[in-house]
Amino acid sequence: MTSFKQTTPIRATEDAVIVHVGRALNRLLRVSTKKQQAASVFDSIVPCNISIFEYLLHLWQYTECSNECFVLSAIYIDRLVRKNPIFRLTNKNIHRIVLTSLVLAIKYQDDHYYGNDVFARIGGIGVNELRFLELEFVDLLGCNFFVRPDVYEEYRRELAQATEKNPVSVAKLAATVQPVQVAC
Repeated sequence: MTSFKQTTPIRATEDAVIVHVGRALNRLLRVSTKKQQAASVFDSIVPCNISIFEYLLHLWQYTECSNECFVLSAIYIDRLVRKNPIFRLTNKNIHRIVLTSLVLAIKYQDDHYYGNDVFARIGGIGVNELRFLELEFVDLLGCNFFVRPDVYEEYRRELAQATEKNPVSVAKLAATVQPVQVAC
C-alpha cells in the first residue's frame, strides 16, 4: 500500500460536512453493531487500522471530490441499510462501505475523478476488490443513485443540525491527522 503523505496544503471546506457524516456514521455503527449479522462481502478480516472519522478525513483529503459527494455517500449508506434490513454496519465493514459509497457518489456527482486504481490505493484495498464491492453495492441498491434535490437538502440539513452544537473546522482537524498507510 502507498502512504499518502501530505504534500499539498489542507483543502478548505465551506462547511463541516465530513464531521457531520462522521458523527452520523458513528451513531449508525453504535446502533447497528448491537444486532446480529452474518458476514457480508464488505467485511474485512480485521477492522481498519484507523477510526471512521480519520478515514473520512483521509478520503476527503486525497479524493479531491466535492463535499456533496459525502452527503450522497451518507444517503446511499442509509438506503443500503433501509433496503436490506438484515444488513448491519460493523467495525469490519464500515470503512469499505464508506469507500464504496463515496466512489459511487463521486462517479455519479462529479465531472472529473480518479480511476479505481487510485481510489483503491487511497482507500487501502485492492483495485479488484473495489470493483467487486462497487458491483455488490449497485446490486444491493438496485441501481438507485438518483437523489431528488429536496431529499439531498433534507439530509444535508439533518447532518448539519446534528453537529451544530459543536462546530468544527475540518481543515484544522485534518491538519492534526498524521499521514498513515491505510489498511482496510
